[in-house]
Formats: sequence, C-alpha cells, structure tokens
Amino acid sequence: MQTSTTLLTITSEALAELRQVLSEESNPNLGLRIFVQGSKAAMTLDDLEREDDVVMEFEGLRVLVDEGSVPYLVGATINFQNSLMRRGFIIEDANLPQSGGGCCGGSCGCGK
Repeated sequence: MQTSTTLLTITSEALAELRQVLSEESNPNLGLRIFVQGSKAAMTLDDLEREDDVVMEFEGLRVLVDEGSVPYLVGATINFQNSLMRRGFIIEDANLPQSGGGCCGGSCGCGK
C-alpha cells in the first residue's frame, strides 16, 4: 500500500455528493475505488484495501487506486455534474489508453 495526495483531485461538489452516498451505506469502512478497465475509467465503493493500492484521503474520504490504474489517473479530476442533461460523477482529464478510433479511443461512438 502506498499513500498519495497528489495523484488526482476531487472537487468540493463531488466530495459532498460522495459523503452523501457513503452516509446511506451501512458499512463505515467503505471508500471510493477508482480504476481503469480497457479504455474507460470507473468508480465503485469498496472496503477492501489491496496490497498494491495507492491510498489517498480527501477530507476524511478514503480513495483507493490500484497500481496498474495510477498512470492513467495522474492529474485526473473527479467532479459531480448536476444539470438538465446529466447528473452524476465524471472523471475528467484521465490519461486513458486508446483502444482504436480517434478522439475518445473509439469508445464514444462519435466515429472519429
């Protein structure tokens, strides 16, 4: 386990929303796991800290990132968007691997 506080950023809006989500869970050991799978970054709640995890704390919120995902998440920002068209967490500026196709690694369906 490694500890880091500079790998990524979580906005205050996202922190507030994550605290709300965690308060509704019955497991006080839960933290946020961020990982990269294929050409997409994802998040889930997890209470298992693995040996190769980089562990961060943001104002009491524990964030876990597996060692293999770290290079893709350096400099990323976790944000929460609440607009007419979209409500949810987004991972911005991740260095995701390209899986073919243009601007989005072929994963968005834009055809570029």
